[in-house]
Amino acid sequence: MSIQEKFSDAMERIKSDPDLANEFKEDPVKTAESVLGVDLPDEQIAGFINHIKDNVDLSEIKSPSDLINSIKHLF
Repeated sequence: MSIQEKFSDAMERIKSDPDLANEFKEDPVKTAESVLGVDLPDEQIAGFINHIKDNVDLSEIKSPSDLINSIKHLF
């Protein structure tokens, strides 16, 4: 599975599961690691989350493909 596929799957799971969405709101780092199945140091994943927040207008994200398209230029 590609990174984009993993990310899309994780976004869909969080979006479609109210309990998971609440977990993400409370602790996005741990929830992202859990959903993605990757255990990264909090500093690394937090830096990644902050980088996305600084460079992506999250108010325009309606679907996983919108998010992927909005962050392509970052890589």
